[in-house]
Amino acid sequence: ANNFGNGVCDFLSDFLSGLTLKQSYLNSASIWTDVEFEEEFSRDPTKFISIASRPGGGTSTRTTYTNGVKKVEQVKSPKGYSIAYVGRNTFSILNME
Repeated sequence: ANNFGNGVCDFLSDFLSGLTLKQSYLNSASIWTDVEFEEEFSRDPTKFISIASRPGGGTSTRTTYTNGVKKVEQVKSPKGYSIAYVGRNTFSILNME
């Protein structure tokens, strides 16, 4: 999954040229985000899961209602999660059958 800038184009270009899933993901993710973790997928140890994020910044308006009372406040915008993968690190288009 990649929903940031032209990351999907970068990912596909690398992957279709023969780079592994992991390297294509890291090349794409590292341009825009920081990879937070990469670990074995608990239900299938042959696969890995990874998530990348970008820092928050600026402010957002949060509106809440408690017992009908409206409260509006400015809060720091949270970090965003835009790029993730689940798959075999060594998988590439070259080893597809």
